Amino acid sequence: MENFPNHWRYYARAGFVCFLASLFYLYDFVLQVAPSVITHDLMGELGLGATGLGIISAFFFYAYAPMQIPAGLSYDKFSPRYIIALATAVCALGGLFFSLGHSAFALCLGRFLTGAGAAFSFIGTLVLLTHWFPKRYFAVLAGVVQFMSCLGSILGQAPLARAVQSAGWRPSIFTISCIGFGLSVLILLCVRDYPAHAKKRTTTAKRELSGKRLGLWSVTKDSQTWAIGLYSLIVWTPVVIFAELWGVPYLMQTYHYSASMVSALMVWYWLGMGIGSPLAGWLSNILKSRKKVLSSCLILGLFFVYLVAYGPVLSYVSLSICLFFFGLSAAGQSLAFAVVQDRNNPATVGTAIGINNMFVVVSGAIFQPIASMLLSSAWNGQKLHGVPVFNVQDYQVALAVLPILFVLGWFIVRFWLKETFVADDFVGIAEGGSRAVPTNAVPL
Repeated sequence: MENFPNHWRYYARAGFVCFLASLFYLYDFVLQVAPSVITHDLMGELGLGATGLGIISAFFFYAYAPMQIPAGLSYDKFSPRYIIALATAVCALGGLFFSLGHSAFALCLGRFLTGAGAAFSFIGTLVLLTHWFPKRYFAVLAGVVQFMSCLGSILGQAPLARAVQSAGWRPSIFTISCIGFGLSVLILLCVRDYPAHAKKRTTTAKRELSGKRLGLWSVTKDSQTWAIGLYSLIVWTPVVIFAELWGVPYLMQTYHYSASMVSALMVWYWLGMGIGSPLAGWLSNILKSRKKVLSSCLILGLFFVYLVAYGPVLSYVSLSICLFFFGLSAAGQSLAFAVVQDRNNPATVGTAIGINNMFVVVSGAIFQPIASMLLSSAWNGQKLHGVPVFNVQDYQVALAVLPILFVLGWFIVRFWLKETFVADDFVGIAEGGSRAVPTNAVPL
């Protein structure tokens, strides 16, 4: 059985360590969503069209996505503390390049560096959770970590929009970059890889795993890795298309609100996802089913993307409520990582999380440019002060991929994905032993 200490001092320390790591994930999202509130600044200053801006924004994912497997493997082999501290500094360096760039190439380079560093944020925090907390808490705690990303997204929208209005976008991004370097030092000084009781156990498990030549192959050969990965890609696509890039300008055009007002509205989307993420983990434990909650998130997303993008014009309050529930549907992404944790050996959990997170971020690399190209294809050529002006119908064409993906995701959960919830939980790795797996999982 899991031999975790049962006193508050241990859990206070564990919480502090994982909280510092999750601050990197929060910071990652501040920089990740920043283009959504400076779209007009970038398009006007650099003469960009929708496609060009979409490609610049997607450079974050061009680095983030391929780094997921190397990041997962590195966490299974090296010190999470040093990896997280270095990655935070790289992420901040990317923000610095972006703030100082005066060409599309420089902005792409900055986004690429930010994505390369940010690739280590979510995986590192989840790996530390597996080191410091009993497995029965993982689904809920993974949701809490996801809440940190939502908080970062909130900080990267309404507050950033106000900062940009008062100081300009370059000084604002430069200041955020400087904060990242300070966070890197704080993580290096305070984060620890394992509690004392778990270090020997995990080292032994990794040694056994190496002897059996498992790892990347044992994860990728399982068809369920691909099923939950595709689900993660689908349920995250609304975040990268709507919340991170085109949602703010779409709502501005539809409702004729200012950028700061729409950014404040978008807070409801991120709050929905933030509150829903731990709620999804808790609810899956109550219902004793991961699949029921995963499929419910897709149905919720399908209904509310229709109301937000294709339904009647809503009042401010009604729109806030719809955005909240639309964001709630993205909570399936954090629960997907609980499925990954359910199915994989603790000694390869970093690799497994990295592969699943690669699917998540591939959604941005694929669908941000696709949505932007659809938007450009529907555009009638109208410009204002050199900046393309898109009407409501143009945005609706770009957002059409979302309902299609929600339906596809439901079929994946219904007919491909297997249930992984086990009422008695896994027994973990005992000294010199190995982890039990559910009867419907592929043996490692």
